[in-house]
Amino acid sequence: MSRLNVENIRHPDAASDSLQLSDTGNVTAPGNLSVTGTSTLTDDLNVDSGTLFVDVSTDRVGIGTSTPSSHLHISANTPALAFQPTADTQENQILFRNAANDATPGRIAYDHNTDQMLFSTNSSQRVRILSDGALQLVNSTGIDFSQIQTNATGMTSETLDSYEEGTWTPAITDSTATTAIGRYTKIGRKVFISWRYTTSDRTSGAVNMQLTGYPFSPTDINSFGGGVTIRNGVDGGDQLTVSYDGGFAAIKFMKNTNSANGATLQLDEVGANYSLFGWAMYDV
Repeated sequence: MSRLNVENIRHPDAASDSLQLSDTGNVTAPGNLSVTGTSTLTDDLNVDSGTLFVDVSTDRVGIGTSTPSSHLHISANTPALAFQPTADTQENQILFRNAANDATPGRIAYDHNTDQMLFSTNSSQRVRILSDGALQLVNSTGIDFSQIQTNATGMTSETLDSYEEGTWTPAITDSTATTAIGRYTKIGRKVFISWRYTTSDRTSGAVNMQLTGYPFSPTDINSFGGGVTIRNGVDGGDQLTVSYDGGFAAIKFMKNTNSANGATLQLDEVGANYSLFGWAMYDV
């Protein structure tokens, strides 16, 4: 077997040694190293004293550290990771797949068109952080409050699956509104509505006075309740309250509720210029 014993190698045109080989097997190449074939390293890889470190004994990779404590250990004073797309219209994303490279991964992404952070499970987007910082649930079953506290007897759900608030326009039987303001809040199955209605024009016929236009029709008779105040023309001795028609299509107003035989308030029993203030609560 032939053997070549050298300490330093210098190119004929070079001013200094191009390659140095120490007696302990260390190789120093002061110039650039270009490898066109496969490189196999059987010991640690250390780039610039820990800028990139591969620990072959633990199968760990360190960035900014030569003592990685996990499979990928990043140690940095500046932001550890920066993902930059090749075009402004693209998303940055991280996918989480199983060993079989499944087609339904978890996903974290940033949408540069809307400046929103997106979170997905089972390949469906579930949570979105909007550009103004608002947290939005998307295609989600809701917020699960399970085991936050001891369940009461009769508990049927611990998931808040809906929240909404807004306005609506109240309408009263055979009346023309000068003011019609309604607001609502929906939390889960429970809906709270309030209204203010004034008019200077109403038919004086003997018809039931009913309120319509509210959002979300009630579905449970036992959940319905509320209160009302009418100014101008109603007998002060009457006690008024809200009720509902048989099909939940309208809210009606009851009088004489202090007696066993309450009656529906008729439109001609209020003044022509009346004001109606009220609220109601019901399940949907």
